[in-house]
Amino acid sequence: MGADRGGGAQQAPDRARTSSASRSGLFDVTRILAYALGFIAVMLAIETFLVQPFERHVARWRPRPA
Repeated sequence: MGADRGGGAQQAPDRARTSSASRSGLFDVTRILAYALGFIAVMLAIETFLVQPFERHVARWRPRPA
């Protein structure tokens, strides 16, 4: 009277879910790399145009090393 705990009935929906997930772009490496490179570009721009000038401004009282 208990539910069938065999693997046969449960495996088919799992396989179908996995294949539909990969078809829908869940593991789209190209898109992930594009987002990663975009993030790196934004972080480098912030570092170059905001953080470094601020750091130079704050540290201008320090004597420069020879």
